[in-house]
Order: sequence, then C-alpha cells, then structure tokens
Amino acid sequence: MSAIAADPGAPGTDRLPVLSPMLQRLAAERATGALMRDRGTLYLADGQVVHAESPATPGIDVLLTTGGTLRHEGWWDAVAQAGAGQRVGRYLVDSGHVPGGALELCHLGALYDAAFFALAPTG
Repeated sequence: MSAIAADPGAPGTDRLPVLSPMLQRLAAERATGALMRDRGTLYLADGQVVHAESPATPGIDVLLTTGGTLRHEGWWDAVAQAGAGQRVGRYLVDSGHVPGGALELCHLGALYDAAFFALAPTG
C-alpha cells in the first residue's frame, strides 16, 4: 500500500504551508507510532503516514462494502481469517474477493480523507 510522504526536504515542499509542525518533526526524525489529534489519528512508519483514522470519514471496510465491491460477509470473513496478522487487504486480493486496484483506490481514499480531517486546524 502507499504512504503519504511527510518529508520536509522533498522537492517543492518549501512552498507548502506547514499543517502540523509536530508531523513535520516526526517525519524528519523518521518516527514510528501514532500522532493523535482532535479530529483523527495518523499512524507513521519511518516518518511516513501509512494509515489514518478519523470519526468524520468512512473506513476502507465501508468504502469496499457500500460500493458493492465486496459483500459485508466477505469483509468479516477476511477479518476472521487475516485480521490477527493485519493482512486483511492481502487476504482479500489473494483470495480473489477484491481486485488489487480496487483495494488500492479504496485504501488511498480512506487514507487521504482521514488525514485531511486529522490535520485540519482546530478551534
């Protein structure tokens, strides 16, 4: 799956507004962990955002099942089979339940939407 680069030294980033000085610092330190904010949580691995959650956005499970790509039972079967190892997406693709491209699109949609809300200014 893709990750959102938070590298402050990446080309062109000198012109971007700093949404979160803390996220910028964690990226520079190549931190791994969770950055909890008022409107969501960003999960980092080696300074890159690899997952995001926000109560204001649907998760990948909702995106896959609401659009008809996957039945609700198929999602819960995948969680039962592969959830403990956090390999639900891989299981869905390998078992033929979801095409890889559809999974990637839903994952990125969920990731960017949640990151947008998690990084939104509060107050």
